[in-house]
Amino acid sequence: MDITCLVKNLLTRTLSGAIYVALILGSILWGPMAFSLLLFAFLVLSLREFLILAKKGGFKLPAAFMYFTGIVSYSLIALFSLGYIPVKILVIIIPLISALFVFELYGNLKTPIQNISFSILALIYIVMPLSLMNFFFVKTDSIEVYQKGMVLGFFVIIWVNDTFAYLSGMLLGKHKLFKSISPNKTWQGSIGGAIFSLIAGWGFSIYFPWLSLELWLAFATILIIFGTFGDLVESMFKRRLGIKDSGDIMPGHGGILDRLDSLLIAAPFIFVFIILVIK
Repeated sequence: MDITCLVKNLLTRTLSGAIYVALILGSILWGPMAFSLLLFAFLVLSLREFLILAKKGGFKLPAAFMYFTGIVSYSLIALFSLGYIPVKILVIIIPLISALFVFELYGNLKTPIQNISFSILALIYIVMPLSLMNFFFVKTDSIEVYQKGMVLGFFVIIWVNDTFAYLSGMLLGKHKLFKSISPNKTWQGSIGGAIFSLIAGWGFSIYFPWLSLELWLAFATILIIFGTFGDLVESMFKRRLGIKDSGDIMPGHGGILDRLDSLLIAAPFIFVFIILVIK
């Protein structure tokens, strides 16, 4: 590959990455509703990629039902988080999931168990974490307005961990972290990413002192651990399917699932942290 192609690829990757970051940061600064709408867009794109990947793996999932269940479930949880509907309305989600088994009666009867399993996997892996992210705008009894610090920290610390794990691994990497799943990841890279992520957590404690330094560092530690696992989980899926990227919607980066992989596994743990420790 000549220098012209390298520069072109770098510019393409930088531009698409900048748009992605700008959309997320802009929606966070705009407020909970804008952030929720962006997550909704991520949900639809992620489900689309998941359905395509499942088809490549030999499974034809009920696309219309998956979109319907995912969108309704996400919308109800998002509206509840924003205070528009009472919690009891969320019970609608339960029969939606159960209806999946009935819906499969009219589908591909050759692989019903696999189809149902993959459909439930999509709900757990994509719909649940994206829905829970709506609660990251923290509002407690002692805080009268929504705080942006927690949701900003969620994305920024994950990005710091991913970036410096890559750079540290490239410069110092020797010992493989998980060779059977992702041979390029190293312990040295992970340690480098963790160090800079903790520094980022310390920085957030200065700019958002409503949360103590100890809690910010605990927050960062959760993201370091489960963000790394999230990256490995998607690598496991792609390795099983024999593909490099989950899609091509982001030139130079791959698909939306490639960008969200660390976030999807970390989000449920951060949600529990917020509910049990902060609120």
